[in-house]
Amino acid sequence: MASDDIGCSLTEAAETGLYSDYLTQAAATGKPAMHVVYINTSLKTKAEAHAVVPTITCTSSNVVQTVLQVTALSSAYSLHPPS
Repeated sequence: MASDDIGCSLTEAAETGLYSDYLTQAAATGKPAMHVVYINTSLKTKAEAHAVVPTITCTSSNVVQTVLQVTALSSAYSLHPPS
């Protein structure tokens, strides 16, 4: 078995400054923003994200269902894809 760290591109991307910038831009729109965070993202990153915008944690297998439920339950939230 290889000793290399397998890692995860989703969690690695969330540790970058670009991710923080994205969250700041989402919060600055003045519209309610809900952010979905991947379950394997570090606790530090989840906490930092939640401090900027409300967050929901999900897995890769339930992300679509989670996003659809949030938008169905509250018309205040809209989808905000990265630009």
